[in-house]
Amino acid sequence: MRPRGFTLIEVMVAMGVFGVVILFTFSTLNQAANEASIDTKSTKIEDQLQYSVDTIIQDLKETSPSLVSLFSFEGQTQTAIVFPTARDQNGQFYLYKAGETVQSTPDWQGVKVYAYAPDPTGQTDGRICCYGDYNWHSYTNPITVAALDAGTIRLSDGTSFSRTGAAKNGQQIRPLAGEFASLTATGTSPITLTVTSRLHHQAYDIDVPMSLTNEVMSRNRN
Repeated sequence: MRPRGFTLIEVMVAMGVFGVVILFTFSTLNQAANEASIDTKSTKIEDQLQYSVDTIIQDLKETSPSLVSLFSFEGQTQTAIVFPTARDQNGQFYLYKAGETVQSTPDWQGVKVYAYAPDPTGQTDGRICCYGDYNWHSYTNPITVAALDAGTIRLSDGTSFSRTGAAKNGQQIRPLAGEFASLTATGTSPITLTVTSRLHHQAYDIDVPMSLTNEVMSRNRN
């Protein structure tokens, strides 16, 4: 007796079931890959947020709270933070000396500004930059932001920084690692600092905000 073969309908049904299984398998693997990619990107952004907040806090802890000024711009969604620093361009910290005796009062070496700088192309989020000027300044009163536009930050003592170009003589412009959506700060002592970035979710084509907030109170009371 000859063995019975498969009919065309049976073959087509088997192929259909096999196709559904393959499609489900690839869909599951693709979803797992997307989730793994999102987790990786999320971890990277969290690290960048933590590093940026820690960096700004470290600088603020070394300055005088009475000499810190905040300037809100872009509809209160961004803040420029201005303060004197006792570190020179090479990162060396200085204290006043009375003869050969080192005092506890910082010897201000320059002025720093932390502020958001938009991406010139407009294709990605911007950066948070640390603008430093190490020319002579008077630190009797707080140095504030007098004006801020798309290309320039101008301080109350006449100092200006380019938000899009190179640093001038006696200046440094150092962007923090990563892409950011905003930098905001409120309060005086403590200052509440918030840095925000965005995670792009490819599956839904949306940007998910990710923020880190921390408070800082200067260790220096001078």
